[in-house]
Amino acid sequence: MKKLLLALAFIPALALAAGRSNGQYEEGLEAFNTKAYSAALELWTPLAHQGHAPSQFYLGVLYEQGLGVAGAHRTAFSWYERAADQGHVLGQMAIAYFYVTGKGIQQDFDKAMAWYRKAAEQGHPGAFGEVGIMYLAGEGVAQDEAEGFRWIRKAAELGVVESQNKLGELYEKGRGTTKDYVKAIEWYTKAAEQGYSDAQANLASMYWLGLGVRKDESAAVAWLRKAAEQGHVLAQYNLGVAYETGRGVPADYSQALELFHKSAAKGGAPAQSKLGYLYANGEGVERNSETAVYWSALAAQQGNAIAADNLVLFRRDVAHYRVKQPVAEIRSEPDTTSPILQQVEEGDVVYRIGATRGGWLEVYHREGHVVGYIASSEVERQ
Repeated sequence: MKKLLLALAFIPALALAAGRSNGQYEEGLEAFNTKAYSAALELWTPLAHQGHAPSQFYLGVLYEQGLGVAGAHRTAFSWYERAADQGHVLGQMAIAYFYVTGKGIQQDFDKAMAWYRKAAEQGHPGAFGEVGIMYLAGEGVAQDEAEGFRWIRKAAELGVVESQNKLGELYEKGRGTTKDYVKAIEWYTKAAEQGYSDAQANLASMYWLGLGVRKDESAAVAWLRKAAEQGHVLAQYNLGVAYETGRGVPADYSQALELFHKSAAKGGAPAQSKLGYLYANGEGVERNSETAVYWSALAAQQGNAIAADNLVLFRRDVAHYRVKQPVAEIRSEPDTTSPILQQVEEGDVVYRIGATRGGWLEVYHREGHVVGYIASSEVERQ
């Protein structure tokens, strides 16, 4: 979605220019901008069938996002493709995005690269950045980090905030160019000052470690706070660590716990691992071994080595289990004959933890806390 939003950021000027002479198209734009999506659909559909590329593109948006119509990725792709074939640059960006993600179609990096290049040939700033990303990853083209750097720098210089942040990362890590922390700071700052949370978190790291700038933990916390307030998962965790340790901010354990929970709830493995440790040891929270296992297992599933090691210490009978996914809400009639499930209620979420060789263990979770668990008799231990 981020890549599509990047394309959509350039809609207004292009769309208004394309539709200036078409009153019906402009009516559709007005309806779209006021969230009258059904009206926009009705206005744009006949134009799209007549071959009006901007209307075709916008129908793609409506169908992709399910605005005023049932969502349908394949239908969205069809309308984007019709617009793209007529040279509509946003249609080309959308088609490339679909091929990268495989939304409703077969993933195809070669075709994605071809469409990004077509958009780049028309001067779309976001397309420059996407071509650069493809070169960095070696997707749809032979990997060439120097070429990727060149394309991303072009996009960054044209004001694409995602590319400005990426350029900072390339300078910081020395990918495709010579490592230069000062330039990394420069580009992170450009993006961070525009409110881009990834850049704010990256800039905070540079201040925290003193890379390319005088070490300043207070400045690091200020940037972490900006990113955390936008829901940046790692920034929430790192800001929690700052509150926990009193670095760059007065120590506040309750604030740290709140931030750890926010980050963990959004899938942040470091925060999940931290909560597992805290609940296992009763640090700042009431000791709860089941909750410790729950958070540690979630983190271990994401490859967090500390959490995986802690599982062995916290509860050896689940040391070899891993969380697959939240599978469903609990069945309407749980087996309450088992004492361990007496607290489980309808509506509690079930997480299934699978063993490495068959069997499973189910954890019942309510509002951030484990309320019960039960193991299959078929679980095998390594």
